[in-house]
Amino acid sequence: MLVKEWVRSILGPGLSARLGAGLRYWMPRIDYNLFQFEQGARRLLGGRVGAVYSVAQIDPVKSSNGLARMAMMGVVDQMGRRNDIVGLKARFDDIAQTEHFNSSDLMFSFGKWFLKAHEVNYAMQAFSQFVRLDQVDGKFHVGRVLLDYINDEPSVPCLLAILDGFARVEAYEVPDLVAGMIASVEAANKNFDTKIELPEDLYQALPPLVLNNMGDKLLGSGDANGALPFYLRSIRKIPHDILLRLQVGVTYFLAGRYKEAERHWNILAATRKNERTKLGIGNSGVRILGESFFVAIGHTAYIDTYIKAVKLGWRQVDRIIAPISMGKPMPGQALLGYLSKYVEQVPYAPGQIDSIVHKIGLESPLKANDNSVEIDVRISTTDDFWYGPSADGNVRWFAPHGADVEREWRARDNGPLFSISEEETALFRASMEQVFGLPRDAWFVGLHVRTPGYHQKWHDAHPGTRNAEIETYKEVIDWIIEQGGWVVRLGDQSMPPYAPHERVIDYATSEFRSPDIDIMLCATCAYFLGTNSGLSVVPAIFGRPCALTNWSPIAIPNWYIDDVYVPKLVRETATGRLLTFREMFSSMAGWSQFAKDYKKAGLEIVENDAEDLLDATIEVHEAYMGRFALSVEEQAMIDRFNEIAVAHEGFVGSRISARFLKRYKHLMD
Repeated sequence: MLVKEWVRSILGPGLSARLGAGLRYWMPRIDYNLFQFEQGARRLLGGRVGAVYSVAQIDPVKSSNGLARMAMMGVVDQMGRRNDIVGLKARFDDIAQTEHFNSSDLMFSFGKWFLKAHEVNYAMQAFSQFVRLDQVDGKFHVGRVLLDYINDEPSVPCLLAILDGFARVEAYEVPDLVAGMIASVEAANKNFDTKIELPEDLYQALPPLVLNNMGDKLLGSGDANGALPFYLRSIRKIPHDILLRLQVGVTYFLAGRYKEAERHWNILAATRKNERTKLGIGNSGVRILGESFFVAIGHTAYIDTYIKAVKLGWRQVDRIIAPISMGKPMPGQALLGYLSKYVEQVPYAPGQIDSIVHKIGLESPLKANDNSVEIDVRISTTDDFWYGPSADGNVRWFAPHGADVEREWRARDNGPLFSISEEETALFRASMEQVFGLPRDAWFVGLHVRTPGYHQKWHDAHPGTRNAEIETYKEVIDWIIEQGGWVVRLGDQSMPPYAPHERVIDYATSEFRSPDIDIMLCATCAYFLGTNSGLSVVPAIFGRPCALTNWSPIAIPNWYIDDVYVPKLVRETATGRLLTFREMFSSMAGWSQFAKDYKKAGLEIVENDAEDLLDATIEVHEAYMGRFALSVEEQAMIDRFNEIAVAHEGFVGSRISARFLKRYKHLMD
């Protein structure tokens, strides 16, 4: 208290001189708690800036860490609260040149007040000095403040000022800050006319984990092209990361850039081969099917193509392993029972997938104190759904690879790998008669019209073009019934119910539906009428032909060559003009399955009408009845369409409907 009373006694005219002189005399002689002295002096001096300058003449060691620092911070806080930006700038300009005020806390306080007032240039100068003074934690603390600031959606000028500050202070050591900075700039570029170019060294400051996380967020929001730069910068840092290389290829695929996807998957195949050699298992013919085979029933059905590629000698595989999680059932798991003749199912506990390496005896001669070797073994011996090797050794993405496999398979006079026995079929038809009223001797058509409900979250993030309306199929359903058949509508409970009809079974919305019945219906129908969905692949496994309707996009048909498809067409929104086939194949209109791409390009999708739907159905029905044959003219049109597809980096898979081409032959020009 003596010190505080002494300070009070000298307050008055000439404060600065008397206080400075007094403190210079008494400071070395005071035996008093320095902290209490600082706090008292700070309250007494308040905003009296002149007094602070007098205090600055005290012994530099004491003043820089004691009274002067506390006093000036009090002044800065007062000015900041009063929004006295002119005063703050004046004080900062003076103090930045004064060696006695080399205080990290003071510079940090200046920076925060300047930032709050959106004086970003001054804030970054203060933060620069703060980082220079606090080289241990300075970059981290500044990073957190800036991250909070940019999360409040600052203006473009503020973002530019922060970027300028980055250039002068190297990189702030907060990965979230750089990620947030980039995300804010991307948002600003979308919402403002001003475009901000981010310096490459800003990205280089990010570690691969952060780059990957940013790519994941953008991909999850439906922006595959936006995610690519982050994945690509990451893969340059860790080029041997197998899973990351796979993700790069998948992202290119989702962006509709299939050739780039193939290039990365080609590198991936070579990397896996080299990794197996390093692990000492280069001669092993054991392959583990990756999780991408089990994310949807259509992916699981593609195992049929995988097995055929093995039998053709295109894959050097002796033993195929399907890891089966003992947790939640996987989509398509019911189909695995039919594949078990060729695929060995190995169960594993949730989160313990690497345990299968020991279960199947696939162990590396290398030893390790942890399970890192087991992880490397599993990853390097995994094959993925997304790509495969063709006869010439080139890696193709799954659809053209599947088409290559099917053509070669059929050229060798091979039939379907799988079939349903007469006894199993009889039991199934008896059950269908009792439960659903389907006569056991009646022929029926399986019908599946894709809706977004089953993959609602995915559709919400990536609105697509592959869905259709069940009501538009009424005339086709009536036609099938007129021919003497029944219709069994497949799908899931999220689908709108179909109006009751004497010979239509709305199995999709039934309480009796099950994954096993799904497979049996696909395997025993006369033929299948479907859309672009995973379920449309299942009938072909059992040799049942498909009419694939409302197909989108046109350039990516299924790969089973006996199937027939009619694509959705595309027209210009402004003029209503239909794009020609060549225009579609040479632009995103032939390749993208995402609605936003069409809207951005001023285009709109044209759903199949009743005539389109009936054209495909009649062709497949006639083939089922054994009386379908292409005329010379029809074959010539199909050949010409295929030439357009191949000339624009497409492929020949399922056959386009000849009746459809006749109707739209003017689009062939």
